[in-house]
Amino acid sequence: MSRYGEVTYQGQEYLLQDDAQLSNRVFPGWWGDAHEGEEYTAEYSAPASRQSHTNTVVWQFSVVKGQEPENESDYDWDDDNIVRVKALD
Repeated sequence: MSRYGEVTYQGQEYLLQDDAQLSNRVFPGWWGDAHEGEEYTAEYSAPASRQSHTNTVVWQFSVVKGQEPENESDYDWDDDNIVRVKALD
């Protein structure tokens, strides 16, 4: 077990290697596309491992600009909010 926890995506378990951080990726519907009071998609990612392979786990959350949670732990980090896992090796 990782000290950061583990997640399951499409039936596969991944050990998180660090806390999730904003991805800072620009995509349709991201923070920069929204005006105050409009909904946007916040995207977070964290490094993870599975069977000695390095991956990135990506979560997305619908957020209203200007009404973001004060604490990132208030997001629903449930496995259902994982949108993809990218293999890095």
